[in-house]
Amino acid sequence: MAHVIDSFRANETYYIVMAYETGRDLSWFIRKLAGSLDMAFLNKVFPKSGMGYRSSPKKNMLHMDIKPANILLRSNGEPLLLDFGAAKPQDSEDRFRSFQTLTHGFAPPEQYLDGALGPWTDIYSFAATLYAVLLENRPRRP
Repeated sequence: MAHVIDSFRANETYYIVMAYETGRDLSWFIRKLAGSLDMAFLNKVFPKSGMGYRSSPKKNMLHMDIKPANILLRSNGEPLLLDFGAAKPQDSEDRFRSFQTLTHGFAPPEQYLDGALGPWTDIYSFAATLYAVLLENRPRRP
């Protein structure tokens, strides 16, 4: 996860200041390296992306928008999960009362159907991201 430097509220909006990172997002690799993403690449990116998210200090949060465009591969090849703009606490009662981000093909059925959310919500999106890398194509909407 990206290192959060500061957070604040101004102009009735919340802001998060994060460390600047260089690299390319996973969707770039899917497009540019089509057909040549091997098991070594998958073994480097996916276990670290998932473990980094679940072992973070924000492990009681649901990311709610895991997709290739939100996984940055740093210049050294290390993955970094980005964009927590849609994140919500697992126990949030207002999960569907406010604006919700849905990325077709990566959002699980419960996000479309106002169903119960939990770690499985992000696991679905993470699996859809793996699917997109393996098949070099966005999954269909559930």
